[in-house]
Amino acid sequence: MKAVRIKTVHAALAAALALVPGAARAHGIFVAQRHGDLAVVYGHGAADDAYAPEKVKEATARSAGGEPVPVSLKPQEKYVLVEPAREAAVLSVTFDGGFWSKTRAGKWINKGRSEVADAETAQHSLKFNTTVLAATGGPLAPQGLPLEIVPLADPLTLRMGDDLPVRVLMDGKPLAGANVLADYVNEGHGTSFRTDKDGKAVIVLRNDGLNVLAVSASVPTTGNREVDKLGLHATLSFTLPHGGD
Repeated sequence: MKAVRIKTVHAALAAALALVPGAARAHGIFVAQRHGDLAVVYGHGAADDAYAPEKVKEATARSAGGEPVPVSLKPQEKYVLVEPAREAAVLSVTFDGGFWSKTRAGKWINKGRSEVADAETAQHSLKFNTTVLAATGGPLAPQGLPLEIVPLADPLTLRMGDDLPVRVLMDGKPLAGANVLADYVNEGHGTSFRTDKDGKAVIVLRNDGLNVLAVSASVPTTGNREVDKLGLHATLSFTLPHGGD
């Protein structure tokens, strides 16, 4: 699939005058096994919500050596399956959540400002995921997403309780002061680690199995009557092997 949406986001970020890092409390996406297949999961915490398959705009995959490899999106009725090539070690997905307006009563509606009479604020919601599928042999290269969490060590060599150094990048540049959630699925409002001036943080791995780290940021927009900002959300997901020594 073509990366039209990513190019649009990069242009908006380049034109933004201000950036507000945020805690990852919104809905996000990540890739995980569902009934033996890899699926794009949309939710927050334990939620695994249905969504329109066309919201998944793009998927790319790379080998452990960084070479692009094939990947296919398989739309189902209420979600999307992902089928990367066998040699894929890293998978990236882009999800367009559309326009969301917040009313003065605090209710969020999946429409732009012009369609919500009492909209207090409105945003274009965009979600990104990086999934480590297999050992990479060391730090991961940035995947070129507008917002991403980049592991600075191979997470699949670690265990629950170990430290994982990461760097958060916004449009390819370090994002300082961002709060990275250590366990987006099981503790979506819980422990977070703040990035330093170089966009780096050290995350304590919470789970023996699926780990999903998350971060979010807001970017003000100009010249768009429908939204005031881009609401960006990114996750890094990987599954540690179970078992003892």
